[in-house]
Amino acid sequence: MASCIVEGYQELFALYPEANAETDNNLRSFFATKTTGAQQVIAKTTSTFKALCSQADFKDLDSTPVPSIPSSQISAPTETTQAAPAPGIAAPVSNPPNLHIDVNIHIAADAKPEQIEKIFESMAKHLGIGKS
Repeated sequence: MASCIVEGYQELFALYPEANAETDNNLRSFFATKTTGAQQVIAKTTSTFKALCSQADFKDLDSTPVPSIPSSQISAPTETTQAAPAPGIAAPVSNPPNLHIDVNIHIAADAKPEQIEKIFESMAKHLGIGKS
């Protein structure tokens, strides 16, 4: 499992060779430069990484080299670093995933058919569906 974590978090381990033992503060700083998420996202990303590391045995990895990343692709945590997705968070792609939204409408039992029709016309207008 440790080798998979090292591979999945290549950039982190390139910056901190023993990232699994790194301080929470340094991990949060690193992850903050890799996401546009708020502090809660960064905290959860950090805790997820630490939880994964707690389940892995890094002792036997001494002989396994950390995957090399060109130094031009490694960025130390700074306030001005361009935000990028953290490992395990999907990067923006040209083929984004489909979005599924459920809408629940509660209509009074005594609503008139005209009112119901207006509700659905308004939904079609605002959701961009129906007549063009």
